[in-house]
Amino acid sequence: PGLRPAVLLGLAAMLALGAAQIMAARAERPVMPLLAGGLLAWGLALGALRVAEPFTSARALASAVREAAKPGDEVWTYGTYFHGLPYYAGRKIDRMVYFVGEFHYAQRDPANADRFGDDDEMRLLPLPGKTVFVAYRSFERPHLRSLPAAGSIVSDGDYGTWALAVIEAPAR
Repeated sequence: PGLRPAVLLGLAAMLALGAAQIMAARAERPVMPLLAGGLLAWGLALGALRVAEPFTSARALASAVREAAKPGDEVWTYGTYFHGLPYYAGRKIDRMVYFVGEFHYAQRDPANADRFGDDDEMRLLPLPGKTVFVAYRSFERPHLRSLPAAGSIVSDGDYGTWALAVIEAPAR
């Protein structure tokens, strides 16, 4: 599967626009082929976006967080920031590990400094009495799995090119 169908739909949209321009140059009423080509390209582009959603949107990952997280649990990101995650999950990102990006000003603000971290924070997991949901890029799984205490990752699922580790203290 992957992104191939989305790429093909995107190419078909561009071909529809090109064909519309060629037909418009020869038509007595050029607006009609341009309108038809534009509508066809628009529909194909929307289809491409829909097919690519698992690879471009944090919606599925955020839905998993929204369904499982309880008040007091925390949501972390590792190595990146998922802009759709707070929106779709309906909760803020509590900590960004190894990511600053556009938040470099926020990191310098003492009120937000504790929201940024590195592998040392990951090694403190699990947090007593809390479940921590860590969203990350799937290719970082081997490194990420080595950081929290052994046995504390209770699930680790894939959502397109991203993954979600659920970390909690092992039952005693």
